[in-house]
Amino acid sequence: MSCRTSGFTLVEAMVAMLLSTVVILLVFSAFLAQNAFYADVAARTALHENVRSGLAMAASYLRGVQPGGMVVARADSLVVRHPMAVGAVCSRVGQDTFVYLPFGPGGVSHALVRGYAARDGAGQWTYTTATWASFYQASGASAATQCAQAGVDTTGARNDFYRLRIQPALSQGSLLMIFRETVLRLGPSGLEPGTWGLFVGPSQGTLVEFASGFSSSSRFQYRRAGSSQFVDEVTGAGLAAVEAVRIRLRAKARASRPGADSLTFEITNVVPFRNRR
Repeated sequence: MSCRTSGFTLVEAMVAMLLSTVVILLVFSAFLAQNAFYADVAARTALHENVRSGLAMAASYLRGVQPGGMVVARADSLVVRHPMAVGAVCSRVGQDTFVYLPFGPGGVSHALVRGYAARDGAGQWTYTTATWASFYQASGASAATQCAQAGVDTTGARNDFYRLRIQPALSQGSLLMIFRETVLRLGPSGLEPGTWGLFVGPSQGTLVEFASGFSSSSRFQYRRAGSSQFVDEVTGAGLAAVEAVRIRLRAKARASRPGADSLTFEITNVVPFRNRR
């Protein structure tokens, strides 16, 4: 009587191995494709977020600028007079002007002050460059007392009243601004060599790079009152007429995988100065 053992033949085993190999390759290919897709999405998202955050930061420094607040207007850099505090004149005695100026919890940063500006009845601002020490006289109780005598409610805000020596003479109710000068500049990045960075800082201080990865085609452009065109540079008397800044940021990143196209993204935002459209 013959005895037979059950099992796979060599051919069956080879076929099973072949099928297993095909399945593994298909699963691995799907994994690679999915991984490449997510890598592309992550790279594009990071690129978009970088450009958008840079644009939002730059725009935040421009939205509070009043008409006439442009000092330098070039394609790669700009300087604006940025309000530190805006308040109202409550009294004037002799050469001294008493004014309410809400600087906030931190108070006034003396070193950053670059001057003051007064607004006339037509809504135009007249800027005067000066250091804080050159026009500041006193603050607190004495200034608040003078304003209280003029009928101003000083309850809970005595530290926000100042006695200043400024010209021209301002009447009660006139608006006064204390301003600093802020610089925005596009230039070679120190954080990401080979790209451009966006720098910000006071005009008399060190600029800080807060965004990088931009191309050299990024720029600032300017529109003057009465015109619909944006230009790369404004000088001289034309600076006072600048009413809006167009920020154009373009970023380019290496491809997330070999053989893929490089990633690019560009966004533009027009920021009108306050009280302008």
